[in-house]
Amino acid sequence: MAIEKEQRNYNITDPELCMYTSNLCMYLTRDLSELSIFGVTAPKIAALKALGDAFEVFPSDGVLLAYITGLAEKKNSLMELVKEQIRNMATRCQLKWGENSWQEASLTVKGMNQFIEDTLLAVARRVHEQMTEFMPDLGDFGLTKQVLDDFAALNEAFEAAKNELSLKVSEREFVTKDRIEKGNELYKSVVEFCEIGKRVYAKKNTAKYNDYIIYTPSAGGLKPPTGLKYLIEQNTAMWDAVENATSYELQYSPDGSDWSEAYGGADNMVHYFPPQGGTAFFRCRARNANGFGEYSEVLKTEIPLPS
Repeated sequence: MAIEKEQRNYNITDPELCMYTSNLCMYLTRDLSELSIFGVTAPKIAALKALGDAFEVFPSDGVLLAYITGLAEKKNSLMELVKEQIRNMATRCQLKWGENSWQEASLTVKGMNQFIEDTLLAVARRVHEQMTEFMPDLGDFGLTKQVLDDFAALNEAFEAAKNELSLKVSEREFVTKDRIEKGNELYKSVVEFCEIGKRVYAKKNTAKYNDYIIYTPSAGGLKPPTGLKYLIEQNTAMWDAVENATSYELQYSPDGSDWSEAYGGADNMVHYFPPQGGTAFFRCRARNANGFGEYSEVLKTEIPLPS
């Protein structure tokens, strides 16, 4: 089931939003006596702080991505072991009955490297079944009940790893949506308090007025990042650092038009596992205290199906 995409309503990173919320609570407490005429109270400030604290500890995409990457590596390792065992079974048939024998052909192992995972799993189980029938003839070539039992256990482990990865990739989409919703809720409250602060201090205290400005929209001279690339085997996006940038935003799109944030932070390299395989588009931009710079050139690449 497709998940309705949630849009972020703010142009700063999640850590920056958390940091500003913490600072804002200090400003509000400091200025409470002057802001109270517009309904600002200590309990409301405490509620804002609690909202910010809860958002700060909400699982980041980086944490989820690291876990998914680990699952993908585990699944890929098991998949290669399954292929190796299938090849070993075919070799036993060749040693007993010769190459291109009907016994070897019955294993259906040609083109195995192009099999999708479900096909590979089905073939592996069929090979196990066929080799169980051949076992009386292949004892001299190392085929024992223990070998077949270990092969069956390997197939089950591969299926479990495949299913767990698929589940976590799906869960990541839900968590991402939930994170954006919580970020938008926090940002809405921050904006409401900032509007009160700006109205109170607009004409009487410039320094305090500036405390209630979240960010300004113009990036003032930041160049677009260059050298954007995606390393498929490492599930890593990277680009050249931009002078005077304090953070970056990486965006992902499955079609080159519908963009969503994949990463926001200070590093110019990030492990990112796209929510789906196939054609993928990436772009990034730099940010500093004045806002975002221009986007980089769009990178188009092909991502293997999540495995």
